[in-house]
Amino acid sequence: MKKSEIKINGLYLAKVTNRTVAVKITGKHAKEGWEALNTATGKKVHIKTPERLEGPAEPEKNTEPKAKAEKPKKAPQPKAGKKAKAKPSPKDKQKAPKKASLFEVALIILKDSDMAMSCAAIVEQAMEKDLWKPAKGGKTPANTLYATFLREIKNKGKDALVVKTLPGRFALKK
Repeated sequence: MKKSEIKINGLYLAKVTNRTVAVKITGKHAKEGWEALNTATGKKVHIKTPERLEGPAEPEKNTEPKAKAEKPKKAPQPKAGKKAKAKPSPKDKQKAPKKASLFEVALIILKDSDMAMSCAAIVEQAMEKDLWKPAKGGKTPANTLYATFLREIKNKGKDALVVKTLPGRFALKK
């Protein structure tokens, strides 16, 4: 097409991302070409040259752009071998302080206790004192705490914060 043939508010066929679609020219672009609206998706399109336009489009009954369908955005999948890093959003900064983990709460409870305790008793006290609440899907918090204590002892050795006194019972290291 020629530059002189293009009119504002005209409906034309244009090549957009390897497809020919109907676009409505909405005005001149600030730098070059025209601003247009894809009538199928309602997205803005920049037509840089008249060669991108293939000619006038057949006027349809409804030339207004269709309302954009809200599609749920998929979280980007991490590439194999790489861990995805969570980027904190501005909303995260406004949230309340992070709640304590069960391990942290268990250390507080063991500090207040003068004897070794079972993981089930620690979890029970944590919930009674409103220091910790299980996650919606958490079915066995006592087992998770037990595994966390064992991992702490195995990984840190002499520097571990807890010790296993009897089978199934833990106390703070003195």
